[in-house]
Amino acid sequence: MTDIATTDNRVAGQTELARAQEAERAALSRVATLETELARLQSEQIEASDPRLTMLWAKVRRIADHAGYESYYDTLAEELGGVQRERQYTVTYRVTIEVDVPVEVTAINTITAEEAARPQLTPERISTILHGPGWRDMTVQEHDITEL
Repeated sequence: MTDIATTDNRVAGQTELARAQEAERAALSRVATLETELARLQSEQIEASDPRLTMLWAKVRRIADHAGYESYYDTLAEELGGVQRERQYTVTYRVTIEVDVPVEVTAINTITAEEAARPQLTPERISTILHGPGWRDMTVQEHDITEL
């Protein structure tokens, strides 16, 4: 009976050894895969727009803002494809508005009618027309943009 128990232990031991060797092969394969991935990541070029660099760009932007190097940061970020900073702008438009402002006067002819109506053509009267349905056309002549 001793021989049978010994044989059973050997079979169980061989099975356990085979499982351990398979686990070792799997672990070594995983190690090799991870080492390959590590080597790739260590030598890979990272694009400036890579999301992994977001915190770096934010810190560089804060430093540039604090030190007064905003224009250098803007140039660098634009050329490298990094995170560009948002800026505040004021856009001023020069607008021509065509509006009919009726002024009723009593006069003896068109010349005296115009002379009598002109003093009544006040900014307040024009503003009232602009806030109502009296204006009919608007043209943007030009604009200026100023960075704040």
